[in-house]
Amino acid sequence: MAVKAFVLIETRVGKSSEVTASLQKMEFVKTAVPVTGPWDIIVVAEGEMLSDIANLIMGKMKQVNGITRTMTCLTTGSIISRINTPVSGCQGL
Repeated sequence: MAVKAFVLIETRVGKSSEVTASLQKMEFVKTAVPVTGPWDIIVVAEGEMLSDIANLIMGKMKQVNGITRTMTCLTTGSIISRINTPVSGCQGL
């Protein structure tokens, strides 16, 4: 099951469009959109493993000129569905 994260990004003044365009080209980035409010861009990222998301954020995103701060919010839906799915032969334990 895929790992999904929402990445909130703050950029330097005037860099939002340039940063968004760079992010949209990256592997594991499903969408990157500029927004209003305290954050400048929200990215939806999805990978097969948590390491895919970690490498995207800690490696590729940190190299983008204009990003000043990020906050990553991992989704919990896939984790909860795995916890609540009974393992074959273990129902009722």
